[in-house]
Amino acid sequence: MLIPRSAALVLLGTLLALALFVATDAARPDDAFAANCQGVDACTGFTGTMGANSCNGERACYLSDADIGDDSCNGDYACDQAGWDGDADIGDDSCNGLQACEYAGYQGVLRVGQGSCNSVSACYGAAYTSGEGIIGDDACNDESACNYFVAYGGIGQINDQSCNGSSSCQNLGYSGEISIGADSCNGVQACTNNGFSDTKSIGDGSCNGFEACHYLSYGTTFDEIGDFSCNGEQICKQIEMSVGDCVRNDSIPQACIVEERRPNIGAGLSGLFAGQPTPLPTAPAARPATSAPAATAPSISPPRTGDAGLLP
Repeated sequence: MLIPRSAALVLLGTLLALALFVATDAARPDDAFAANCQGVDACTGFTGTMGANSCNGERACYLSDADIGDDSCNGDYACDQAGWDGDADIGDDSCNGLQACEYAGYQGVLRVGQGSCNSVSACYGAAYTSGEGIIGDDACNDESACNYFVAYGGIGQINDQSCNGSSSCQNLGYSGEISIGADSCNGVQACTNNGFSDTKSIGDGSCNGFEACHYLSYGTTFDEIGDFSCNGEQICKQIEMSVGDCVRNDSIPQACIVEERRPNIGAGLSGLFAGQPTPLPTAPAARPATSAPAATAPSISPPRTGDAGLLP
């Protein structure tokens, strides 16, 4: 029996819809992924992996080949072409905001931890071409905080809780080498342009404050800032020498305070004076003054009558 043309078209349409549903369901295995890829061309050409509640916004993950965690890459162009011909790994709660990680790891290698690169252009163009970079957890949050990090062949690492502040680490390790310790380079333009085409190293707990270590002696072969140093407004800006630990601070960091302790001289006396210095001996109490007894003449009694041996 022949099927009418109209019925055949309806059947074909049903089959196509079913095929589309199956393909979509395979890409998003459960309801947790229902909030993904919302927006114009949000996931067009996407070939990476994706967590829940991610890649929402116009071209949010357009042509991206990144491995993306949960609640990440949300915002227009947030991860547009990230990892397209390179390698990008983006953790949970990261790369959210307009162009936050656009072109990140485009033809380079980039690792972004959790809670990082959130804000407008926060990590835009990081490891764009041939660069190799690592960004830790809770780092590079604020507008343009780490944009162009190791962008053109640079090599660098930003550790946890660092580079938070507007343009705090912009152009860091652009085509040079850079290492930033934990809890460092926080503040507006705190470490901008360091390692641009040379080598720089900044330790833990250092270079926090407005332009604290902005543009360290550009062009020199090596500059190092130690741990817990250069904290304060413009305190080491364009400095032309290396700096050791616990120096050049507006106020002394807690980690640099050494507690003064009293010597425990009496510790060896079986704990008698444990924790306390041995007390000095005291002079003995003065003895009361003594006086010689008064001299008295012996008392002589006259002989009694009738005593033996005496004459009458």
